Amino acid sequence: MTEAQKPGPSLVEVGRALRDAWDALPPGDRATLRRCATPHELQLEGAYWRLVRAVPQRLRERAGLAAVCFPACEATASERFRFGEFLRSALVKPDQKDDDVLRVRQLRASRSEDELAHRLRRLLKHIDRPLDWGVLFADLMQWSADEEARARVCRRWARDFYTPSADETDAADDAATTTL
Repeated sequence: MTEAQKPGPSLVEVGRALRDAWDALPPGDRATLRRCATPHELQLEGAYWRLVRAVPQRLRERAGLAAVCFPACEATASERFRFGEFLRSALVKPDQKDDDVLRVRQLRASRSEDELAHRLRRLLKHIDRPLDWGVLFADLMQWSADEEARARVCRRWARDFYTPSADETDAADDAATTTL
């Protein structure tokens, strides 16, 4: 395989590298970008274009959708991370109102990048745990590609949010058998 034929980095790798680049920005640049409320506002800042320098050219403008949310949540990397599961485990509690579930529904109903970024950033501020920005970046790049891809991402988020993972099902089964 020649150098030109080698596949580029995956979207997950690009997203993780972008988050690492965010963490490595000088504090002044991070402060400038933190004040931006939308992906479009980010693109008007020189710090943004320095941030996305290593991102493939075809993704640079769309990368702002993830970058505008970086201040809301710390980063981690996980082989099994799924955004819908992350939201369920962080937001759904037995004694909790449906407000957070409503926020997840509103997130999936977003129709523009600015609307999605606003809702996502607001939602993530309520969650005190790190997420895998690489996986979320890949989802956001697919979401912003076209209507069909957006629908697939939203269905995946919903499926992962409403379907218990194998670990949760096993724990529920174990609890049920010990109480019989």
